[in-house]
Amino acid sequence: NQVKEYCAIQSPGYIYLIGNVGGWTGPDAANADALAKWRLFESATAIGSKIYSGVFDMPAGELLFRFYTELSGWDGGASVGMQVDDNPVAIQLVDGVYNGTLVAPGKGSIQILDWEGGSMKITVNLSSKTPSVIIEAGGVDTNGKKFIYIVGAVSGWTEPSEANSAH
Repeated sequence: NQVKEYCAIQSPGYIYLIGNVGGWTGPDAANADALAKWRLFESATAIGSKIYSGVFDMPAGELLFRFYTELSGWDGGASVGMQVDDNPVAIQLVDGVYNGTLVAPGKGSIQILDWEGGSMKITVNLSSKTPSVIIEAGGVDTNGKKFIYIVGAVSGWTEPSEANSAH
């Protein structure tokens, strides 16, 4: 009873996406299995960075969601959203992308009114004083993957620099 355990091998941290896409399943420890598919993870090469991402297949229609850093209930103080108040904030993706700030703790859900359905990549950065979110239509899960870059006619001879890494 006096021995405390800890994991000596670090593993990527994660947060939860909670919203209408998951049936508003409560952020409670009892729902951990049901919420496992709605987690955003740190990269395996950036453990402790507090930058989480995930790719989700979102249904067409209105989307409402916010994030939880732990499963401590609706009022456990672990929510991250668009504003402190529990009111949704409508956003629009411009050219398939939204880049904005979040509030922690915050209960204001992200609201996307007319999502066409399909794959969505979400990146949440909780490492700075001002948390942020990037939402991208489509997207590929890059967590824990290493890449090489192809430079040539296929890439439009884009210069291989950090500024062009997204290209």
